[in-house]
Amino acid sequence: MKQIDPVGPNREILLEFALKDAIKIGMEEVIVIVSESIRADFESMIVSKYPELKITLVTQTLTSLPSGISPNPERTKPWGTGHAVWCARDIISGPFIVMNADDFYGHDALKQAYDFLIAHTDSGEHCIITCPLAKMLSEFGTVSRGICEVVDGKMTHIVEHTKVGYKDGKIIHTCEDEREIILTPDTPANMNLFGFQKSIFEVIDREFHIFLEEYHDEIKREFYLLTAVQSMIDAGTGSVSAIGSVSEWFGMTNPEDRAEAKNKIQALIDQGEYL
Repeated sequence: MKQIDPVGPNREILLEFALKDAIKIGMEEVIVIVSESIRADFESMIVSKYPELKITLVTQTLTSLPSGISPNPERTKPWGTGHAVWCARDIISGPFIVMNADDFYGHDALKQAYDFLIAHTDSGEHCIITCPLAKMLSEFGTVSRGICEVVDGKMTHIVEHTKVGYKDGKIIHTCEDEREIILTPDTPANMNLFGFQKSIFEVIDREFHIFLEEYHDEIKREFYLLTAVQSMIDAGTGSVSAIGSVSEWFGMTNPEDRAEAKNKIQALIDQGEYL
């Protein structure tokens, strides 16, 4: 389980370095969306370890669905990132940051999202933190990334590319029909690092209902957070400012990524970023 796989010298999991960054920035509350299978591990490994933060665990289950909608008994795969955020709708009361637990973004990227939300209080103003695609790929296989189009500082389009990696020295996205699309290294991309106003839940809830009407019986189909964000942009009901990060982002998509993540974390510790 990569979300609870220790990568730090004191057996820290990757999420803990985001918690350390959150404390430095001045954040006070963290909500962690977990599956039933790892909830107990998170409670024992994380919650009491960071008394500076109020840490709340929310369980994402296959039966966490809108009223009147029955779960699909054949489904074993989680409903996706959009559903994960939807599960926290009742306990989030204001602006919030979304990030993955098994990816590393760095202090600067997290602070950029935090500073945006402090400075922007309009209910329709959200932000996305982007990074050049070449700075967030794996040497050991393909990854899933949100590929963005940005015009005058605003994101106009974002699509989840689920199979992006290097091939013959080029960055390639392999489509479901096996077509290959070449992507440029400086393409703005995202790994689910957003700053949202609470109004985003209206969009997520509506889009999740639409998703379930169409795909309830497709047991591997996922409801992506990016789908809801794009719907909002298309409808003109909210804007998403695109803020570029200079950090090098990394995650643990492939098993071989673990050793690389450990090395990068240790290098940051050696540089004084983390105690």
